[in-house]
Amino acid sequence: SPIFSISAIGKGGFPSKIHPGKLSVKLDVYSFGVVLLELITGRKSTHEDIDCVKSTHEDVHIVEIHIVDWAKSRIIKALKGEYMNFVDSNLQKYNRREMQRMIFCAASCVYKPLYCRPTIKKIVEALEGHIPPKNIWDENDNKFLHS
Repeated sequence: SPIFSISAIGKGGFPSKIHPGKLSVKLDVYSFGVVLLELITGRKSTHEDIDCVKSTHEDVHIVEIHIVDWAKSRIIKALKGEYMNFVDSNLQKYNRREMQRMIFCAASCVYKPLYCRPTIKKIVEALEGHIPPKNIWDENDNKFLHS
């Protein structure tokens, strides 16, 4: 049977090859969501940042931040159509409806738990505009962003 474990997620947010052939298709959907986030934001799946810890003296640590964690607080505004500080600033012109579909699909792929994550077929239908984005992610799904 497929593995439904977060431990199957490898470096960069993509499934690892620990159990080849036994990963769930829902993990493939998660990986596709990571790729969508990379395309939308222009960021890599992981990036290094400086974390300053204040104590009696300053300790500086380099931390690796995953795009799914970075995007979590920002995608809430993006789901409402506020794309500033979320969509790649290098994108000069883009179709707002297409961007909305991509953002809703990305949120659905990476923030919904495995048991209610959509199939890749549903994601493709949403991206192609055959079903409305709200069929992939609606306001009730925002609860997954606060857990």
